Amino acid sequence: MLAVNKSTQSLNCGQSVFAPGRNWVLTGSRWIILSFMIVCLISAIFDVYHCSVIVNCYWDTPDCDFVPYEIVMLVGSVIVSVVLLLGFILVLFQNVETLRSYLTGLLSCSWLQLMINMVLTQTYPLVHEVHLKWARAEALTTYEIKYKCCGAQGPDDYLLAYGELPRSCFTTESRTTHTLHSTGCLHANGRSEHFIHFQLVTPILLLLLIVMSTVFYCYLRRIKAPRRSCQELRAECFIL
Repeated sequence: MLAVNKSTQSLNCGQSVFAPGRNWVLTGSRWIILSFMIVCLISAIFDVYHCSVIVNCYWDTPDCDFVPYEIVMLVGSVIVSVVLLLGFILVLFQNVETLRSYLTGLLSCSWLQLMINMVLTQTYPLVHEVHLKWARAEALTTYEIKYKCCGAQGPDDYLLAYGELPRSCFTTESRTTHTLHSTGCLHANGRSEHFIHFQLVTPILLLLLIVMSTVFYCYLRRIKAPRRSCQELRAECFIL
């Protein structure tokens, strides 16, 4: 009898996938929204990881003015991750009443994160690029010549790591104290090599998610879709 019941449940689950009366527009839209939310969540988690690495690396370093911005970005990325998880549940259950307020909160979070990222990008455009290159022991020659800087935080980086300074840290061939670039490239003020920074990816994805979720919300309102219960989710194989 138990085996028959399990077979019946499996059959019902299979029938729900191919049920002729199912709203496939709603099902497909929900799949797209949930999938895009997962992409945004992965991007936000990556931001949390990367910002935490930057903060941990330069927390005890004096004169690193960009650290407070990184901390704000870190906190913002954590909040966005939590908000995305909440949105996943709301879309899954088709909670129309709460979804409207959720979209307003998500818009505020994404806009605030975008503004913080823009400030960091414009004020300290080389921070992430220089940090990655220095951590990988890659040459900073291009940055040092273009922005008249030396090392990540200053000339001492080279002296401690290699015992000598490269030619790119000096203005002329004489290599005197007067021609030495004393500023680290982490603090260089200038345009970055890349127009679009990877830290701007998550806010852009969130804005796209808001547009898609708003369309989904309006469609739910138009068809007057009922809220799904846990029992219905189990009966419909959770997603369909």
